[in-house]
Amino acid sequence: MLVFVYGTLKRNYGNNVLLQQGGKFVDVDVIDGYKLVYAMGKGSFPFAVENEGTGIKGEIFDISEDYLDYTLKNLDQLEGHPSWYRRVPARTREGRDVEFYMMPNPRDRNGEECSYDDDNNCFEWKR
Repeated sequence: MLVFVYGTLKRNYGNNVLLQQGGKFVDVDVIDGYKLVYAMGKGSFPFAVENEGTGIKGEIFDISEDYLDYTLKNLDQLEGHPSWYRRVPARTREGRDVEFYMMPNPRDRNGEECSYDDDNNCFEWKR
């Protein structure tokens, strides 16, 4: 199974350790129809939202069948799937069918809505 990642799950970032056992780096690619938004204020982290922007550049990992359940369980736990981030299927520009994590309704883990800044890129959680 191919998994598309961005942010701290990419190579040389802290959470990539979750992909090192059973995951093999394939390539860099882009998923169109989404953009990255960076949460600010309660820790900085990126998330993908649907948008007609330039797309998201990320990395693809092939997860071996032997480690698939284990890896997805750990990724789902990290991302709060399905209540916070949601793992969804997508097709990359290069035609690869992947799954990746996006945020359908940007909210923090306590259910608070976000408010966007003037650039509509970053937000701080409403207080």
